[in-house]
Amino acid sequence: METYVSIEDQLEIEEGNNPDGVIEYGEPGAGAIEYASQIVGDLSKSPESIQVITQLLNGELHDTDDKQVKRCDYCRYFWRDDSLRNNKRTCCEECKRKVKTLQKRKQRERRELLNPTSKKRKKKDDYVYWLEYPYWINEESMFDEGERFEKPMKTEVLDYIHTKNQKYGVGNRKRRTSERDYGF
Repeated sequence: METYVSIEDQLEIEEGNNPDGVIEYGEPGAGAIEYASQIVGDLSKSPESIQVITQLLNGELHDTDDKQVKRCDYCRYFWRDDSLRNNKRTCCEECKRKVKTLQKRKQRERRELLNPTSKKRKKKDDYVYWLEYPYWINEESMFDEGERFEKPMKTEVLDYIHTKNQKYGVGNRKRRTSERDYGF
């Protein structure tokens, strides 16, 4: 069964702010799978494998003096560090990338909190369309937005258009008003 750890919970666990002291496991990385397969071996098909895996997750199977066996910073599973100086923090490159993604996200959130960037206000934002009776907050925005679709005209121009529509019909093509007989 897969447990889901949200990013916020992962950041709290990373900082050590987990109030319950319960370790939340994510998807195991490649190094954790390799270490578990070394310890479990062929027991994966036997009924004793559940006990062995729970002991592995609790850290009871490895030597506590072995400094190369660590918990991964991202997935929280045990793994063996094979680096020369024993200074890796994650079990694989994928976990390292995910930790860096979490750190970058947290850094962006802090930067936005300290230096907020204001969103440029548009005239469309003054229209409250989601209510039962939509309305405009600002009348000037209403007129400016309406002018994009229907230009205001003088009454003489409107009268001219109205008479043309009555004479030739609605549309932008001139239609014949009389039929011609060509005598064929």
